[in-house]
Amino acid sequence: MTKYLIFILGVMLISCSSNNTSENRSETDFNFSYKIDTVMVDAGEHLFFVKMNFGFSDVDAENKLLYNLNIIDHNVEVIDLEQLNLKEVIQYQAEGPDGMGGGFVMKINQTPDGQTILYDIMGIKRMDAEGHKLGEVKLESEEWKGDELKDGESVNLSSLSTKDGKIFYGLFGTQGPIAETEGLVILNTADQTRKLIRTDFLDFLNDFMIEMEMNGRTMRMGEQTRLNLINDQLLISTSAKNSIWKYDIQTDSLTEKAYESTLTSNIKKGNFPRQTSSREELNSAREEKSKEVTFGDVIYDKDRMIFWRFSKEMDRLAANDSIVYKTILTAFDEELNQLGEERILGNYITDLSPYLVDGQFWHFLNVEDEVAFVRLKPTISYE
Repeated sequence: MTKYLIFILGVMLISCSSNNTSENRSETDFNFSYKIDTVMVDAGEHLFFVKMNFGFSDVDAENKLLYNLNIIDHNVEVIDLEQLNLKEVIQYQAEGPDGMGGGFVMKINQTPDGQTILYDIMGIKRMDAEGHKLGEVKLESEEWKGDELKDGESVNLSSLSTKDGKIFYGLFGTQGPIAETEGLVILNTADQTRKLIRTDFLDFLNDFMIEMEMNGRTMRMGEQTRLNLINDQLLISTSAKNSIWKYDIQTDSLTEKAYESTLTSNIKKGNFPRQTSSREELNSAREEKSKEVTFGDVIYDKDRMIFWRFSKEMDRLAANDSIVYKTILTAFDEELNQLGEERILGNYITDLSPYLVDGQFWHFLNVEDEVAFVRLKPTISYE
């Protein structure tokens, strides 16, 4: 525990130096400051599942609960973010009527009514707070009505998102080692209808693919595309470009808002190898690509009625050739107009899609297999 205290003290010292009140005035006289601290979570005798760095987790912001899926032991760890302790562990069955099944889980969603949505290669499963399965949807079923997928096309399970566990929004296209996005998909599980919106607005992402050809096979590594459902609008953003696309569900229209940053590049430059033929070349290309700008998720702050987004880009190389990043937090109003951007001091905030709970961002931090969070609390004002 002494090591932990030393580590946290070091982070807190950095955090204190980051408790600045520097302002970034935009055309709307928007002022922005922030404070940072670090907190540990009390697990009691429990050992948290941290192997995936909380990559399979979601948050219930209203009740300040974080749900972390343990894909090995088939359970969900529920963390009380207000009390900073383990609230409970929901145990699932691997097989049987309530079983999670043997498929590979890609992500989870937590709904306001307490359901946990599991997305795996077999489809979508809805689980309740007691570990019982409420329902299951097979995406490959031929019973879907509405728009039809072409041969070789399927729904991108990892892109799906829902608010109520009934209507899902995501991407579709060809999957596998060479994937191509063909557009947006809307799945209504209540009446088993599927709507496809064919569009090429994401084709530019092909310019940032890294391919590896080895033993007659080709594998691609591309950019992240994220979808967020806010009221009757679906917001789409990518890790490669300083833009947000808005799909209006009521009018069936898609528009793009592009932005200009004074603190980062506005699009990846593509100064990295695109073709590789070995694992070593692939890792080297990924390292070069990681130096370029990366944009995070668009996060809605309903209390302030604004949107936030983190981004990062290489600032410099350290003496040992490790990359020192600069992290930027940008604010947008409800019409997606940019209000301002601010550089976050320090080099330890690398999670670009943190959870927003109780007015502050929660970035997961693994402290020698114990769970901690770096919390960033922004303050805004208008003059």
